[in-house]
Amino acid sequence: MKSKLLMMTVAIVFVYGCTAYQGPDASQGAQSPGARPAKVYAEGEGQAQAAGAGDQSAAPGQESGRREPAPPETAAKTPGEKEAKAEAVKAATPAPGEAEKQAELSVEYLIQKLESKPSLTLAEQDAYRKLCEIPPEPQPPAGTSDLYSLLGQARDAVVKGDYEAARERAAQALVQLRSRTSPVIDAVYFATKVQSYGNAEVISPAELSAGQRVLLVTDISSFTCESAGTANPPELYTTKMSQRVAIYDANWKLVWQKSYEAQEYQSTHYISTMFIPRIFNLPAGMKSGEYTAKVEIVDALSNKQAETGIRFTIK
Repeated sequence: MKSKLLMMTVAIVFVYGCTAYQGPDASQGAQSPGARPAKVYAEGEGQAQAAGAGDQSAAPGQESGRREPAPPETAAKTPGEKEAKAEAVKAATPAPGEAEKQAELSVEYLIQKLESKPSLTLAEQDAYRKLCEIPPEPQPPAGTSDLYSLLGQARDAVVKGDYEAARERAAQALVQLRSRTSPVIDAVYFATKVQSYGNAEVISPAELSAGQRVLLVTDISSFTCESAGTANPPELYTTKMSQRVAIYDANWKLVWQKSYEAQEYQSTHYISTMFIPRIFNLPAGMKSGEYTAKVEIVDALSNKQAETGIRFTIK
């Protein structure tokens, strides 16, 4: 009886074990012939494998117990990416003749901008000539004596540090310039003593007496000053002036006058200003009142003249 019970117990346990072993595979269908049996893990190892599988199945961006390193980027491009890059390079590359067209448009734009300005600097004028492909004007030889060349030579001498040559060229340029202008009377005044241009003991107010011996000074500029002789550089410079002095009363009636013939003045250097002193006696018969001394200057070298006047009182 006991042996029968024992055999029945063993049989039940055997049947139960077979059922437990085949239970998980029942839902997946029968294995194909020759398929390898599932790996049997030791106790504890299977739990670790299950945990690892859980980490791998986690959604991207979710935290897990272990962080895996990000996979490196793949260097190879897909066919679509290669085509997109080729299209971008093609779009950035100008078509044949497009670069020349853009350059031509830029030149036309610059020319229009320069032409729209009311005045141009020397640098802008030079740039405009180059843009329009205008040939440069022929420059005079270095040894010529025209005004433009002399000023250029003076500038070049300053750049080289040859200030003596710069002064000589500038002086020659002033000779050319002054020959085109009229003399300028800067001041006329009565004085007791005169030393140089603009340096005198002026009688102010100009109150004089009839018959008084007076000194009348005329300061002038912008007259012609030429080199005397053919020496280069010049050793002497000359200026030639004539003058007329006339005195009028308050009614502009002529009271007295005197003319001075052209007189030559020489200097060892170029001069741009000078004074002409005239000493004479006022008429003894002048009555008290207001008078005007009129001065006329004639530049005998340029045949140009200037005139002015000064008021004075006879006590």
